[in-house]
Amino acid sequence: MKTLLILAVVCCTILGACKETAQTQPTNTTSVEFIPLAVGNWWRYTNFNNPDTNAYWEWKITDTKILNNRMYYVMTTSNYEMGAGMNKTADTCYLRYESGDLLRYSGTNLPDSVLFEASYSIPLIDSNTWAVGRILLSDTDSLQVPAGKFYNCLHFIINGTYHDTEPTNDIIAPGVGYINMWGNIWYLPLKSYHIESNN
Repeated sequence: MKTLLILAVVCCTILGACKETAQTQPTNTTSVEFIPLAVGNWWRYTNFNNPDTNAYWEWKITDTKILNNRMYYVMTTSNYEMGAGMNKTADTCYLRYESGDLLRYSGTNLPDSVLFEASYSIPLIDSNTWAVGRILLSDTDSLQVPAGKFYNCLHFIINGTYHDTEPTNDIIAPGVGYINMWGNIWYLPLKSYHIESNN
């Protein structure tokens, strides 16, 4: 996916030394981060097109780094064979929060890219309404994925200039991160994750 990560986030992170366990979503999700940033956090995603059911796409926060005199969290993503001729290649990005906004490092002396603004609760747009860019469809989604069931999730779509293909869908559980991502021929639910307790 072209996100996060594009993330990374929008597209990037996870830690193999941690045990895979499903966790419950923190309460009061509107007051916590979209994606918790702490060294040791990881997320693992699977795709139904991959015949290897043990494979996963891993995002993990491995370190911190000072860039442009600011501290960023280093988020890495692994290689992943998605199946159907689609692959994810390993990547690294640098993330931080400022005034509640999630920012990504863009380069020396360049302004950071804004991945998510703290004031995400913009007017909701009906899914049949044509629009370009990231659009919030719902802030009350409930979703069951392999990692567990999550409530009060944010459902974003990302439309391109033309509305001739299915847009990218991102479901985010604040305080946990991305729990599902899908498009026209791919689907990446959260398999397991770990969030450091001091986060």
